[in-house]
Amino acid sequence: MPPEETVTAFAEVEGMREALVGTTAANSIVVWNLKTGQLLRKMHVGYSYPASICHRAYSDSGLLFVVLSHPHAKESESCGNPAFRVVAFNPRTGRSRGVMFSSLPPSPAGRYLEGDVWDTAGAAVLTSGAVAVWDLLRGCCTALLPPGPAGRWALARWATAGAGLLAGQRDGTVRLYRYRQPQPGAA
Repeated sequence: MPPEETVTAFAEVEGMREALVGTTAANSIVVWNLKTGQLLRKMHVGYSYPASICHRAYSDSGLLFVVLSHPHAKESESCGNPAFRVVAFNPRTGRSRGVMFSSLPPSPAGRYLEGDVWDTAGAAVLTSGAVAVWDLLRGCCTALLPPGPAGRWALARWATAGAGLLAGQRDGTVRLYRYRQPQPGAA
């Protein structure tokens, strides 16, 4: 069933095998039953983060946790300039609350262009041509890959099963970076 809005991204819901989540151009989160195709719920995200894109979704204790990125996010005093945020939704009431924000690294890194999420790590290409990597549980940037001597990065994707981070340039050059997520409690 269509949500009556343009869908911009999809993500499977971990913990609910029959659910699919999507984000729409009108800043809504939509949830479908994959088996029946029925639209279960449409929940508004809000206008402070336009063009939100869902990357991952998790279900736990009756709540739906969605990892969103914000290519056009505005600077905000409360959370910096967020690249990613985790939002908890109550599918029964449609209410939501931000759980974690991951801000952009300080200038001159630039604004978020496009990115990808694997497990609890996010990666994005920035307008400076660098690739930034975040620990989404802690909300902090853990690595910044500067543009290479041959040019700026244009694409960042996590390899299958987190085998590494793929970074690509417009000339077709692709590099594989090994990335090990920081262990909880480690300094």
